[in-house]
Amino acid sequence: MEVLRDTGSSVDLISFKNVKESDLTGDYVWARQALTNEHTCLALAEIDLEIDGVRLKTKAAVLDPSVEMKHYLLGNKTQELIDAIKKNPYSPELINLVVTRSQTKAARTEKVAGFLDSIKGEGSSTIGVDKCEKDGGNNSLNDGEGTEILPPAEVDNNTILANIKGDEFRGKQINDPSLEGLFDKAGEENSEFQVDKGVLFRIAPDKKEGIRKQLVIPEELREKILKLCHNESGTHVGITKTKDRLLRNFFWPNIIKETENYVRCCDPCQRIGHAGEKKKAPLKLVPIISEIFTKLNCDNTGPLPESEKGNKYLFTVMCLASKYPDAIPLKDIKSESIVEALLLTFSRFGFPREVSCDLGSCFTSIPYTL
Repeated sequence: MEVLRDTGSSVDLISFKNVKESDLTGDYVWARQALTNEHTCLALAEIDLEIDGVRLKTKAAVLDPSVEMKHYLLGNKTQELIDAIKKNPYSPELINLVVTRSQTKAARTEKVAGFLDSIKGEGSSTIGVDKCEKDGGNNSLNDGEGTEILPPAEVDNNTILANIKGDEFRGKQINDPSLEGLFDKAGEENSEFQVDKGVLFRIAPDKKEGIRKQLVIPEELREKILKLCHNESGTHVGITKTKDRLLRNFFWPNIIKETENYVRCCDPCQRIGHAGEKKKAPLKLVPIISEIFTKLNCDNTGPLPESEKGNKYLFTVMCLASKYPDAIPLKDIKSESIVEALLLTFSRFGFPREVSCDLGSCFTSIPYTL
């Protein structure tokens, strides 16, 4: 396979057709395409390379099957490894340089999956955890600065969710004062809450799945779950998407209000903000003009290529009632020329009641205002 060097990519890329299933590592990497902020999640595969007499084992991101690529794209990370091996071919620790930070990101999925598996019993419903959650459907591969690998998620070693066992979690639920009333409701007939193998769940209707089984989270672990759904993957999604992630698998009293307050108080979100959350200016009613040529809108266009008569500008006038346009060529846009063009327009259609324009210097000078 032909190998091409890409100085704008930090990770290698390989076609899906050239990868065996056994080569997939189970790790994933986020990639971004040039001139866009859209990210896509690509699987990683172990690749044996031999370039310039150097044999090494590296990792490459596997493209989507719909993308055809006949060559192997060599990124900056592997090239740095090749250069290091050439300088010191007997250094075994250089092999560790091929490990990407996406392995740390994959620990987030294992942490959630292990947490849920340790709690639910054999008879409880399966709660799916996706390896990668995409915002938007566009494929994104390389950017101009190099394929971006998002930084690893922060891991709090004091309370790792995957390490919480089922008995420990049941104890936290029972001893939580905020869940006492929910345990009482679970014993009632036709209640939305139920106890399965000692663990409290909420049964919620779902349009797609029919019924969704949500795990009720004690107060001690709620902030961890909120952090996991909002900013553990580094995306810092908005309020709606954070609530959607939470309600797929989890529930607790006042979950909606607490989620909204958590996202609004998130420091990175307040500093950077989201483009979709900008408020639009309210629409205002415009009065209907029933009589033509009573209100005119005027503006200047240019400079344009000079005509044979030396005109470089156009003075445009439009009737806001009939949308009738008029354009008068001008050699310059001084206020004296604008006044002459206006008088020529008035001689054709009569004097209007209103004339609207921008606050250009040619419109605000003394000869024009007089």
